[in-house]
Amino acid sequence: MERVDADLSRLDRAIINAFQGGFPVTSRPFEPAAATLSDRGIEVTGSELCDRVRRLDADGVLSRFGALVNAEAIGGAASLVAMHAPPDRYDEVAETVNGFTEVAHNYEREHPHLNMWFVVSVADHPDPGKDGDDRVREVLEEIEAATGQPTYNLPKQQEFHVGAKFLLDGPVSDGDLDLSDRGPSAHPVDRETLTPAERDLVVEIQGGLPITETPYADVAAAIDADVEWVIETITRFNEAGKVRRVGVIPNHYALGYT
Repeated sequence: MERVDADLSRLDRAIINAFQGGFPVTSRPFEPAAATLSDRGIEVTGSELCDRVRRLDADGVLSRFGALVNAEAIGGAASLVAMHAPPDRYDEVAETVNGFTEVAHNYEREHPHLNMWFVVSVADHPDPGKDGDDRVREVLEEIEAATGQPTYNLPKQQEFHVGAKFLLDGPVSDGDLDLSDRGPSAHPVDRETLTPAERDLVVEIQGGLPITETPYADVAAAIDADVEWVIETITRFNEAGKVRRVGVIPNHYALGYT
């Protein structure tokens, strides 16, 4: 991956520190987020905050903005994958791989052969007779067909939750903002599997939320659902651990982390 030479303003640093988790799940989430920053001495409007997050995403400072789905908690699966990308085609192969919404992270690594490593994260399989691991294998077959390169599937054996945040010098340096309580209350459900509508929602948001002033309404329109249901469901998923967090996901290379 190319390192991004990011020139970050005071507002940019506040956004990255403040919103790596706990972003509001409300109809117009950038407004309470901006108000909270203003309370911390960072004067910004909701529209300005949305524009700045969109620019950080476009510039590669953010990997994405949205909900980080816990694949296993929704009956899906996540797996680390290694592959070889020929040096003269590396950018082309990376772009193809990253075009799959199931690819959550992708890293270039120094290795004589396996120089591309990425994470595939999938929701539960739409076929009742198959599971998340089956869906991972299907995605890898599609990636192999699209790139012409074999993949090496390395399923997780045990999970260690680090919960790392990539914080910068600047405002909100402790990264201690949590606005996840600004939305409506969610009603827990007594089931582990996803309904077809919930699965459509997960597939729609797992690659990130639209960076607009009404992201949840845009998601609702994309899957032909009611926006209040989308907001309530994401809130419920967040509270139940099906979503690890909602917020900005920094490209740590762009921030100078190695």
